[in-house]
This record gives sequence, C-alpha cells and structure tokens, in this order.
Amino acid sequence: AYGQYRQALDFSDLALAVNQQYQGHYLPELMFQRAGTILHWNAPLSDSLQLLEQNIYQAEALGNQEFAVHSALFFSFYQVQSGTGLDKVAADLLKYRDYITAKGFACNLEFIRLWQQFVIALQSEQADPLALSGEAFDEQVQVAIWQQQQNSTLLFCYHSLKLQLALLYQQDELALHHYQAALPLAPVAMALYHQTEFYFSAGLLCCRRSQHSEQ
Repeated sequence: AYGQYRQALDFSDLALAVNQQYQGHYLPELMFQRAGTILHWNAPLSDSLQLLEQNIYQAEALGNQEFAVHSALFFSFYQVQSGTGLDKVAADLLKYRDYITAKGFACNLEFIRLWQQFVIALQSEQADPLALSGEAFDEQVQVAIWQQQQNSTLLFCYHSLKLQLALLYQQDELALHHYQAALPLAPVAMALYHQTEFYFSAGLLCCRRSQHSEQ
C-alpha cells in the first residue's frame, strides 16, 4: 500500500520462517498472501501464477479448502491479465470454475464467472462485443444484485473489465463511464494485481482523451 515492496517481501520471508516453528500449519495462508499481494510487486507475474497454482494442491493436501479455493480463483483471474494465450486462459478458467463449484464457495464462483465471461467476449465474435452476457455471466441480471448488495469488490472488477473492453473497441465515453464508476471502489483491491491494470487502463484513457482534445 505504501510502495515498500522489498520490505513486504522480507516480512513474507520472515512469516514463512516463523511458520516452520508451527510445523508449517499456516503455509497455505502465507503462500496465498505472498503470491496474491506481494510477489508481483517484486518479480514477474508468472512467478505469482506458478505459486498460486502450486498452493491450490498444497492447501488441499493440508485440508485447507478455503485457501485452496482462493488460490484457484486468484490464479485464474491473474492469468487473464498476464499475456497468456486466451485458449489456455479459457481452459483454466473452466477447469477452476468447476473446481470452485464443487467446493461450494459462492462468492468465489461469482467472481470467476465474471472473468470467464470477459475472456469469452475477447474470444468470440458476438453481436455486441462490449456485452458481458452469456453462459458464464449475465450483466443484465447480476450487476443490479451487486449494486443492491453494495458488493464493492465485484463491482470494481466489473467496471474495470468494462473499461478494458470499451478501450479495446475505442468507445471512449463508455470507458469514461466505467472508469468513474470503478474509481471510488478501487481501494477494495489494494495491493492486488488487477488494481494496477485498472490504473493502467485509466492512463490509456487519459492519453486518448488528451490526444482527441488537441485535434
């Protein structure tokens, strides 16, 4: 949160060392925190992805269902932003959506379905390429529910993804709308990788609007 990335990694190393005194009991939680909030500030995102996927099976082996599922979710949606080929991203999203469904974690399931629909939109030639409505997720239904619930976490993701789609298809006014909707919600994703993608997209939008104003 304060830009002290190396110190955060050092504390993560210290926590892992202390955990050895407890027979590694808290390893799934610590590895999730390391890969989900710290490592990508100090190393390529691919390092975080590798650690997150390893932690799914590590947490399972230790009987920690919660952090196995959290790791599966974060691996899946971080990979969307990693530059990995969309075919692999889509396959992993489907695989871990099924995994999360089987584990019965409803909130994580809503989250991964949103990101899955985003990838479907990127891959397919649908009538409205800006729409996030299909087999995995329907914005016409779900967004109103999240607004009623004041679910800032999922609404931030939704508006961030809509911002990216609008930028991709050069719909600047729509991009601005979703940027303005997402901005006050951004603190819910403090230190998480997709918050950086939101600000990167916001920067692209700012540059584009600046160029247009000069023409």
